[in-house]
Amino acid sequence: MTMNYTPFISVIIPTYHDWDRLKLCLEALKIQTYSLECFEVLVVNNDPDDLPPYKINSGNVRLLKESKKGSYAARNAGIMQAKSEILAFIDSDCIPKPNWLRNGIVSITDDSENSIVAGHVNVFPKLLNKPNIVELFSMNFELNQEKYVKIKRFATANVFIKKNVFKSIGNFNHSLKSNGDFELATRAVNNFFSIKYCKNCVVDHPARSSFNQISIKAKRKAGGAYDSLSILKISVIRLVLSIFKLFMTDSLKVLISKNSVKNKLKLIFVIIFYQTIKILELMNLIFRKKNSERR
Repeated sequence: MTMNYTPFISVIIPTYHDWDRLKLCLEALKIQTYSLECFEVLVVNNDPDDLPPYKINSGNVRLLKESKKGSYAARNAGIMQAKSEILAFIDSDCIPKPNWLRNGIVSITDDSENSIVAGHVNVFPKLLNKPNIVELFSMNFELNQEKYVKIKRFATANVFIKKNVFKSIGNFNHSLKSNGDFELATRAVNNFFSIKYCKNCVVDHPARSSFNQISIKAKRKAGGAYDSLSILKISVIRLVLSIFKLFMTDSLKVLISKNSVKNKLKLIFVIIFYQTIKILELMNLIFRKKNSERR
């Protein structure tokens, strides 16, 4: 589809001690097929004491600060400063394809009812075509936007949202350290906003490559789930059962996949490791009765 006009866009990038990967993201934004005069980039530093090692305020890029912990608080700071009625969210470790903005804006404006467009996230390993087993797990089970949209969810690693959505239902819940995108999606759908998937709106995202990395993610996910118990009114039993159901679903997916028997066994081991860490961390938070401090 061709565009008859070029609406202004605000790109919001939360970052936390991630200056090297952010630089790659900013470089990729400089070579978008969408005119530089037609979008602004708002980088939100979630640790104001950590100063960037290079100049960020330049051209269409602005550096903002948010001392309140959490990426959703950082995104909210960007929303408040955004000049556009269309907001594009991307993570600092993502590298957008050159036509990312153009395809995203076409998708969200080709129908007046399109309020949220989730783009494809291509999870890639350090060595192309040679992923280790943790990277293979990440590539198979993380950031599947097409799957998320089917259950009326999205991930903020690559999503376009009209500002009127936030005006209607409020911003991200900054008290959540994880799953804040899913929580916002629930509110949006409950208020009759649509979520659309765009396979041609692509960003590259590095796969997690070590057990330590997926352990950190598992704890963050558990923390987000714990923090959302009262917000979403979900019982602990229901939450634990949902984790077990996810384990069974992911394991079945592995068993019917085209991976070798050896890789299937390794993937199931990683799934068990990941979900066990989540449950142990959840139990730890419940019995200690404290809020999650994970970002």
